[in-house]
Amino acid sequence: MNNFQTSSNKPFTLFIFTNGPGEISTWVRPILDSVSKLNSDCQVVILLTPCQYSTGREIDILSIIPNVNKVISPKQSIRLVFSPFLKKSIHKLVHFSSDNSSVLFLGGDPMYANFFGFRLGIKKYAYTENNAFSDFGYEKVFKRSLHGDLMKDKVYNYLSSTTSVSESNNPRSLDYDILFFCGSRPRHFKLLAPLICEAAEKIREANPSLKLCIGVSPFIKTQEINELKNEFTRLFKTNTLSIQQENSLALLSKSKTLITIPGSNTAEAMYMKVPMLVVIPLNNPEELIFDGIIGLFFKLPVIGKLITSLFISFLKKQDKLYSIPNLLSKTNAVTEIAQTFDPKSMADTVLNFFDDKTCHNDQLKKLNCLHSDTSVSTTIVSEILNES
Repeated sequence: MNNFQTSSNKPFTLFIFTNGPGEISTWVRPILDSVSKLNSDCQVVILLTPCQYSTGREIDILSIIPNVNKVISPKQSIRLVFSPFLKKSIHKLVHFSSDNSSVLFLGGDPMYANFFGFRLGIKKYAYTENNAFSDFGYEKVFKRSLHGDLMKDKVYNYLSSTTSVSESNNPRSLDYDILFFCGSRPRHFKLLAPLICEAAEKIREANPSLKLCIGVSPFIKTQEINELKNEFTRLFKTNTLSIQQENSLALLSKSKTLITIPGSNTAEAMYMKVPMLVVIPLNNPEELIFDGIIGLFFKLPVIGKLITSLFISFLKKQDKLYSIPNLLSKTNAVTEIAQTFDPKSMADTVLNFFDDKTCHNDQLKKLNCLHSDTSVSTTIVSEILNES
């Protein structure tokens, strides 16, 4: 293990600014893994910032990660960033030295990380998927298109930890024919999971041998899972459908195919080489979350719903790319279907995809070019530690 030596007696402190469940799962985790490998003495302070996609479980999830020393809530983070007594306030939470610390932006509004680092007089770094991201005020900005994909690092770290199993002569155990992911946002889970359950009945009627599973994000509360189980008791008791709340990569490693909504899971499936179908149910357009000024228009009283409906109608007619693999490859390698679904149309769509082995092979072949051995998380952490 490489422990970088520093001039201060205090351990190196890395302040990470992040916000939503996607960034935490796919960006923060690989960075923390690299920190642990390169400097086990490093103390990590995570400052959460406001996020419209927040589930309310971010602090709980981050607090159980071994090498995270402190997690600060969005409200407290904002107070700290703009506090007239910033240094004093931070020192009450964690002992650090300004000449032995850095800030790393990993999602959200970059203004908070930039201003925080400026006020403390410490170096600032950022990782982004936005090529237009301004590097003003930052020591260095790492971009996905130039330096690599942090999501890939998460998957490769997982695969390397299970090497002994994959290198054995026994074939990979596939517990599920079709895995469903309903997203990490409670609002989306509550809408999509019941539709999947109803579709699962029709899928099993058409093909009783299929093994089906709903994979549940750790950001979904147990209460919400139990409510779904109670509503569809017969499905789960008869093993028509399984429901598992565990590591998404572990579930993908045991599945033949994935049905999911757009999000970070599409990147995970790509790097795990699991064929996927992306569905965008438009049954409840008012529950869709849009970024920026468009999202603000949709929230306007009275006319907001009308604007939303018009925009959804427009989206249906567009050849728009939603999944991360398609955005990265700039192709339609992954089939994406945006429409209103009922249980029968969802079941038919899923079965047609599952049976189309040519589609599966073509998808994996087209996306294979996005795989690489470069570890951007190691690059980022090494540069931060070396420059401090």
